[in-house]
Amino acid sequence: MLQVWTETLRNEDLAALLRRGYEEISGAWMGLVETYREAGMLPAGVPAEHIARTLIAAAQGYITQQALFGGIDPGTLRDGLRGLMSMGPLPDRRPGA
Repeated sequence: MLQVWTETLRNEDLAALLRRGYEEISGAWMGLVETYREAGMLPAGVPAEHIARTLIAAAQGYITQQALFGGIDPGTLRDGLRGLMSMGPLPDRRPGA
């Protein structure tokens, strides 16, 4: 996958093919997001395209790390995403606050 991405920098035909493929995959992921919304599992406040692009980025990043470093436990990605999604303001921990 990394070699194909690099090749797109010098091969416009391959780049166009990958763009079309990305558009198809992105559309499928947006459909999945809408399915989760209809099931009440995702809120409506964020555009489906934004969520789909983020999911694709996470998947591609995971694949890239796996190719470069190997042996990455999928649970690591799951736990990291869960931690990021739980972010919010921290309680004020100053004395007397």
